[in-house]
Amino acid sequence: MSIHHKECDNYYQVLNVPTDATTEEIRKAYKEASEKIQANAEESHSSFANEENEQILRNVTKAYMVLVDPPSRAQHDTNLKQQQAFSPPRTDDTPGKKFSSIETSKNKSDLLGNHLAQRSEIRNKISQKNKISLETVNDFLTSVEHYNGKILQEIRKIKSIELEEIAQETCIRQTYLVAIENDDYLKLPSAAVYVRSFVNNYARCLDLPVEKVTEDYIQNFKQHQQPKQSKGIF
Repeated sequence: MSIHHKECDNYYQVLNVPTDATTEEIRKAYKEASEKIQANAEESHSSFANEENEQILRNVTKAYMVLVDPPSRAQHDTNLKQQQAFSPPRTDDTPGKKFSSIETSKNKSDLLGNHLAQRSEIRNKISQKNKISLETVNDFLTSVEHYNGKILQEIRKIKSIELEEIAQETCIRQTYLVAIENDDYLKLPSAAVYVRSFVNNYARCLDLPVEKVTEDYIQNFKQHQQPKQSKGIF
């Protein structure tokens, strides 16, 4: 899967998906792109390369957040149509192109069908676990004043929900989920906007008070970032 390294006005191109892509296809593309970016970051030992990877992740995340939100996607599509109105149409009459596209579409459809079935199964499992553990978790939450990674991990274990299940449901790389639960801020993206998105989806998956969980965690994250930023002044 190719990833666009520069800012692009076409978010479908950023995620390398067709303009009629379903929400599930967009989620899958975002997951694949995030994993590839993370792999590139882990292989790189250059601060410049790391900054570039973060910029790519910002572009990919922005594209994902726009395309999975119906109103934002509708506005984005309108903007694209206006841009295309000033561009000449492109044609491709290459022999065999149409047949090849049909075969590719069929394969993608089969893969998507399997992916949707797996996602539906995971979602149902998580939903059932949330319901079964509701009373126990509510009792535990009465003692929670401030959420952090350890608290989130404890709640997840009470619910018997696996990290892999959360990763599949939220499309968040499992290494990030581990870092969140361990309060290992160095292994999370340096930009709070991405951490906020990850924690938001984590809390939603565990049926927790999303706003409270996210704000508490981001407060801890920013406090950890402040010493690093202060050092950079000198």
